Amino acid sequence: MNQLNDLQHSKLKTIVLSQENYDKLKRLGYTSESFNDVLNRLLENVKEDNR
Repeated sequence: MNQLNDLQHSKLKTIVLSQENYDKLKRLGYTSESFNDVLNRLLENVKEDNR
């Protein structure tokens, strides 16, 4: 029960992608980057574009 409360208060979010979009994002990354790094970099680019 305590783990459930920890998960509910966590800052982690779930992102749902189609397989096609997942594959495209995966190709955008570098070999040493995690998928999370690729998403963070893309989100930063979107934030800069919206300024």
